Amino acid sequence: MKDNKKGILIVVGILAVLLIILALLHGCNKKEQPKKSTPKKDTVEVVENTPVEEKEDYAEEVQVVKVTPLVAKASTEQILTLTLVGEDTIYVDGNAAFNDPGAFASDTVDGTISSKISVKTYLVAADGTKTEVQAVDTTMGGATFLIEYSVSNSAGVTKTITRKVIINDIKNVDIAINGAPTVNLNLGDAYVDSGITAIETINGVDNVLTPTITYKRVNGQGQQVDVNNFDTNIAGTYYEYYTVVSSDGANYIIARNIIITDVTDPTITLTDTMVKNGTYTIQIGEDADIPATYTVTDDDASFVADDTTVAVVIKDSTDTEVTAIDNTIVGSYTVTITATDPSGNDATETYTLKVAPIIDVTIGDTIQQTWQNVDYRSVTVNSIVDGTNNGANVISNYTVQRWSASRNRYENTTNPFNGYRGTEKIRLINNSDNTIYYDLELTLEGLN
Repeated sequence: MKDNKKGILIVVGILAVLLIILALLHGCNKKEQPKKSTPKKDTVEVVENTPVEEKEDYAEEVQVVKVTPLVAKASTEQILTLTLVGEDTIYVDGNAAFNDPGAFASDTVDGTISSKISVKTYLVAADGTKTEVQAVDTTMGGATFLIEYSVSNSAGVTKTITRKVIINDIKNVDIAINGAPTVNLNLGDAYVDSGITAIETINGVDNVLTPTITYKRVNGQGQQVDVNNFDTNIAGTYYEYYTVVSSDGANYIIARNIIITDVTDPTITLTDTMVKNGTYTIQIGEDADIPATYTVTDDDASFVADDTTVAVVIKDSTDTEVTAIDNTIVGSYTVTITATDPSGNDATETYTLKVAPIIDVTIGDTIQQTWQNVDYRSVTVNSIVDGTNNGANVISNYTVQRWSASRNRYENTTNPFNGYRGTEKIRLINNSDNTIYYDLELTLEGLN
């Protein structure tokens, strides 16, 4: 029994020693905390002495130990934080409103202290020199400002941060036409371009912009088409476009309206040798060129004589429009050529086309003399065929006239008649409608 009690006492003693060691180790760990925290060492409290039951051979007193570990207090270090609200660099358009998003400040002891932030604004020169100003001025295109935010906590700690504000360049382009916006010219007039004024202002500094010039002409469909060369010899409505390019690559365009008016009619000239004194004569069965050969000229250099600008109208003797002539029978037709230029000016040329009867004439071989000693040759109209009466000789339906040089006119004559000049002219008159055919020239050889 004594041995058992002794063993128990030994075990209790060992446990007590271990508890003391653990308490001491716990105290050492606490010493490694920051200097501002000073935790107390673990304490060992002797609670009581408990007597052990006395026996006959020995008696021993055992101490019961109560160990109370201490918890370390939280750190009391004061931390200040200052941050920007929004971007650290802000770009603002010139003349636009600028609202500073500000900054946020907090402290581990003082809490939120944003209201204590002080703000200063600086204008930053190109060389980096800072000048304090009252506020960001957005009218200063191209300028750079620095906003400085500072705050201090209750411990006297101060922090500062900055934000950069860049004002975009203030640009403005003014473009205006010099002179009249609409110019009216007559065809062929000289055009003097008065130009434009184009100025780009960047942050208060003016720069003159040089334009490029292009031209467009309004076509018949009302569309504007590019023209390589502006020519005042071509009538029409034009637009002169001036284009300038700003420093940021933007195009600015302004236009002048130029109206070139043609008030002169075209000119039609009949060049066909068959047309004599305004009459184109063929005999029955012959073909005629319709229209006769002609040319058209116009002051407008763009004019081209073709089916779209020239019209040909044929009318018979009753003033009825026909599509072709009848060359199997005598007749008289009016051919009208009308030319219209791009400005609407027109000109007409009219000639008479006659299908004349076939006339058979005999000129005498012998030169004869009258009693007045004047040489002559006899001229005989043998037959006249005009397509009527199935092609029979209808000479009786016509009157023969010869040219009287002395009276400068045609006069009726007998058949046969005397031809007194080297070149004799005769013509026929249809007795039914008084239509005149020919001027037929006869060559009377040997006569002067």
